[in-house]
Amino acid sequence: MKVTLLSLLACLVTASFFPALAADTAPIQAQDVDGQWRTLPPKGRFTIVMYTNADLESESKTLSKTLDPYRGAQDFLFMQIVDLRGEIPGIARRMAEKQIRKELDIEATRVKPFYVKNGSKADPRSNLSTIVDYGGSYLARFNWDDRVEMVRFVIYNSKGVEIRRLDNTSDPKAVANFFRSLFGSNTAEQ
Repeated sequence: MKVTLLSLLACLVTASFFPALAADTAPIQAQDVDGQWRTLPPKGRFTIVMYTNADLESESKTLSKTLDPYRGAQDFLFMQIVDLRGEIPGIARRMAEKQIRKELDIEATRVKPFYVKNGSKADPRSNLSTIVDYGGSYLARFNWDDRVEMVRFVIYNSKGVEIRRLDNTSDPKAVANFFRSLFGSNTAEQ
């Protein structure tokens, strides 16, 4: 991913004007639907964590596509947390996770061309991580205490420090422009 001087300055300015956003917090370990333990936020890559829930499936898919130009870049990671608090009874959780895994398999095929354009030989499926939160413990880490009807994002720099939150995602074009301003243009086109 191409990180321009302007985008780095924007990150520094954001951190200086909003020190609470820049505070380094202790990472947590969360298990994704593939059974892999993930560190949130990870260090070493710019990371975007997306909040979604069952009612936001269409919006989530649209907004995750705004990140396509950065897919496969060595210093970029996208993860999502699905808010299923109180929605899925314990007996049906494995079925819900199986469905999410199927959707991730389809998504991996869809984003593979972006990996190729960005020079990555990695398997996209290994980078697609979805964490399902049935009780709210992972969501609380992001101060997502209440279920909302809009996709949200938290952006971390490569040191694992939060640099920005996006809570108003009603305009996908504005979201795409925001990511472009933050990360710069990339070799892969939308």
